[in-house]
Amino acid sequence: RERVVNTSRPGEMQVTIQNLMPDTKYRFRVLAHNSNGQGESSAAARVATQAE
Repeated sequence: RERVVNTSRPGEMQVTIQNLMPDTKYRFRVLAHNSNGQGESSAAARVATQAE
C-alpha cells in the first residue's frame, strides 16, 4: 500500500510519519514538486520498526 504525505512547505527537510505498526518493514521515497513540475523519485529507503 502506498501513501502520499504532502508537506506543502517550501524548504521542508523532514516529516514525521505517525501510526507505524511495531515489528513492520516500510519503504519511503521522496519526490519533489516545484514550479518546474515533479522531480524524479528517490530510491526507496528501507526501514523497520522495533517489536514492542
